[in-house]
Amino acid sequence: MTNDDDDFFDFEEDKEFDELIHKFEQYVHKGEYCFFDSQEILEIIDYYSSWMDKDMTAKAIEIGLQNFPQSPEILLKKAEFLAKQNYTLEALKILNEIESQLSHYPDFFLIKGDIYAQMGLSEQAINEYKKILETDYPNKDHIFNIIGSEYLMQDKFYEAIVYFKKSVEWNADNNPSLYKIYFCYSEIDKLNECIEYFQKVIDESPFNSDAWLYLAFSYYDIEDYENALESINFALAINPSDLLIILKKSDILKELDRYDEAIEVLKEALEKDNQNSFLMNILAETYNETGLYDTAIQYFHKALHLNPKDSRSWLGLAESYTHISHNNEAINCLHQAIKYSNDDPLTLLEAGKLYITLEYYEEAINTLKLVLEKEYEPNEVYVWLCIALEKAGYVTEAVDILADQIYNQHNDDADLLYCLAGILLLYQYRKEGLATLEKALQSDPTGIDILFEFNSSFEDDPEIQNLIQQYNNN
Repeated sequence: MTNDDDDFFDFEEDKEFDELIHKFEQYVHKGEYCFFDSQEILEIIDYYSSWMDKDMTAKAIEIGLQNFPQSPEILLKKAEFLAKQNYTLEALKILNEIESQLSHYPDFFLIKGDIYAQMGLSEQAINEYKKILETDYPNKDHIFNIIGSEYLMQDKFYEAIVYFKKSVEWNADNNPSLYKIYFCYSEIDKLNECIEYFQKVIDESPFNSDAWLYLAFSYYDIEDYENALESINFALAINPSDLLIILKKSDILKELDRYDEAIEVLKEALEKDNQNSFLMNILAETYNETGLYDTAIQYFHKALHLNPKDSRSWLGLAESYTHISHNNEAINCLHQAIKYSNDDPLTLLEAGKLYITLEYYEEAINTLKLVLEKEYEPNEVYVWLCIALEKAGYVTEAVDILADQIYNQHNDDADLLYCLAGILLLYQYRKEGLATLEKALQSDPTGIDILFEFNSSFEDDPEIQNLIQQYNNN
């Protein structure tokens, strides 16, 4: 049979299905009588469900059950439909009634498992999904992935890894389980094992670009940037148009302090997709990192030409203007970034930090307090809020916030301790300040820059520097 013959039969099938849908809609809207067999009803239900047409899906189910009230397949569709409308108990009741008739039917267990998962009953969901593995269901990689995802939802990372690996064994190509395996190993801090796993996958499937990509991710996370670069180059050779691979390569090159090459990688990608405002933002931010602020400004403006309401572009532009001391332009850009942020806490946090740099402390305080109101409360927000409060003269409020976090909330994060130490030392509570600084250094000696936000003269203080050196040498 030729390709032309295949196309002809596909066309005929499409034409017949269009006629079926037309007949059904004439029946529903104009009352023109027509008989539909049970298979046609199932096809009609699937059609409207795929288009998320709730009313017509419900109508098709209703008509189907009027003609075939005992059809377990149509009842299964009804249960699935009810579950999507959050009528999970009603859906389960139907499933329990028809289970004996569909015990050989993988979709039955898939739908029942999905309903249990929707109800937050992961163990019951997993039990139903596992029953599918005993059938002749063809896409078992999908089921292994679902089971792994349920374990992942419970933070059972080791169990999740087992099933994600089974999914990859069944089908290694374009499998979302590959990323989830990397994620699980990251969460349990076993990245060396992760590297070994992806190397085995690559040995068996050397042209698997995702395996090379997540191998690069793993090397990147343990700061082995040379091996990360080698891995990402293989991924890019296999899949040269994948934006995630391109962006990761630019990140790796930046870590290797090869900014010129990172910029070239991003520019080449942008030449192929010159309407991609996201990519323009990444390139502009890279120019900011290299101190080429005028060039960064050009690309941020290009991104805003494509998407004038992009808060990321406005925020990056504000940073560029801040570095070249165009403060009025920076403030105007920050206003736009906040306006179009949809109250995104990360955007508001970065805006608050820029307000501090620009010495607009009241605006910084208001913006950072808004972040906390959004119930986004990482330690970084408290640190920058307290820095802004101190610089605005609200020292008592800053100390009260830090004391509450450290002593009442038992939050002994090093950054909070550095912040408190900075205020104590600045206001001549030297003994308490040095003791707090030592606690911070014991916890994490790398966060010392927070201390210098309060007074750059701390960098020349012999006693402070001796203490820092003591922990840096350990």
